[in-house]
Amino acid sequence: MKRHIYLASLLCTLIAFSGTSCDNPGEPQFENDEFTSVLYLKNNNQVEVDFYNVNEDVTFSTAIGKGGTNPAIARNASLAVFTQEELDAYNTENATNFIMLPSNYYEFDKDYTFDESTESQNVNITLKASIGTLEQNKQYVLPIRLESPEYSIKKDKSTLILLPKVFTPTISLGTSGILPIISFSIYDDAVTTAQCPLTLNLDVANSKWNFGVTYETDKEILEAKVAQIAAESGENYTLLPAENYTLPATSFNAESNKEVKIDIDRTGLSSGEYLLPVILKDVTGMPFNVSSDKIGYVHVRISNKITLSINDLYANSNENDQSLPAIINGSADDNGWQSMWYAPELDKPACDPKYGIYIDIKDVRNISKIARLVLSIKTTHNNPKHIQFYAGNSVDDLRLIHENENCYPDSGSKKTYDTGNLETGNVSMIRIALITNTNNIDMRTLEFYSGNYIHNVALSEIELYGE
Repeated sequence: MKRHIYLASLLCTLIAFSGTSCDNPGEPQFENDEFTSVLYLKNNNQVEVDFYNVNEDVTFSTAIGKGGTNPAIARNASLAVFTQEELDAYNTENATNFIMLPSNYYEFDKDYTFDESTESQNVNITLKASIGTLEQNKQYVLPIRLESPEYSIKKDKSTLILLPKVFTPTISLGTSGILPIISFSIYDDAVTTAQCPLTLNLDVANSKWNFGVTYETDKEILEAKVAQIAAESGENYTLLPAENYTLPATSFNAESNKEVKIDIDRTGLSSGEYLLPVILKDVTGMPFNVSSDKIGYVHVRISNKITLSINDLYANSNENDQSLPAIINGSADDNGWQSMWYAPELDKPACDPKYGIYIDIKDVRNISKIARLVLSIKTTHNNPKHIQFYAGNSVDDLRLIHENENCYPDSGSKKTYDTGNLETGNVSMIRIALITNTNNIDMRTLEFYSGNYIHNVALSEIELYGE
């Protein structure tokens, strides 16, 4: 009998080491039941959530998993938001500066039940669209802790810190800075309107959002922008008056890019350089941003340039018949005009003892107050140096209105000479007298210098402006 008792005792000891209880042979037995069933969060620690600020909730999905040596046990779990004290402690421990997301900015189910066959429970956390209204320079978080009165919780997978990374789509102009010039002539009544095309871009793909864009129209703001550009560039810009342009009504209909056109009307404008700053002000219908620092400047030039024809010109010395028309063809990059440089048929080079080599603009129209001339050069070996400008109503009453003895001090880089506005009164003729060339050869006393070769002078373009 004692032998049977001993064997039974030994058997119980062996069974205990194998993990089975003599008292409850059907259940696992550990010292404190710690590993019988364990819960954990599928996503844990800090997790960033892309949150597009588009008036829509964002759902973050994760799961609570169940494991352990005997997970087939029906038990309960819950999710709890950190207390403020717990978040403060987390910030201190992790050197972060997170701010608790207020409770009205999210929602999720707190309680979860696991039956014997459930291995995991899905968790859907809704981040409300109103998160987009919070200060975006602060990091709000939703800190969650997994709890269970029955299960063990895997410590390193027991917390989830959701970090909504708010991204607000932004509308901006496709082109910034001063835009290509829109030019009008005050003497051309046939062309008084134009359009300036612009492109607006959304920085994310858009397949469903409809919204509008408005523009800055405050005169003081626009004038300040024009004054800034004028100061930086040294140009004399004026704000384009409101009555001379129409901004488009701009709506995006499930589009990422939009081309718009600004209508320009020159009626009533005097000659000058005008700028219209195009500044995006606001978005209607969606909580989007605008890039207000990306500004496009519509550049309107009202020119008093006088259109010249070959019949308006005369030169006392020409290389050939095609030379003079090239001086008014609108391209300063062409070779243009030059005076005679080889004349075997002449006994003496053509020149004038007072005016040297000269070009007359005759039968001038539209000049009753001022004139302005712009002379361009292309070559460097025979460009003019000393130039005199005369005005009158005939060759007999010409008077000197402007003179410069060194018009192109650095002809390698400076290719134009602008007289600026010259007071002329009512005149019908202007003479451009080329007195010397870049080699200081006096055009008033020309002689053949080698056989029938002549020192000469050249211009690539003449532009005349007047009022």
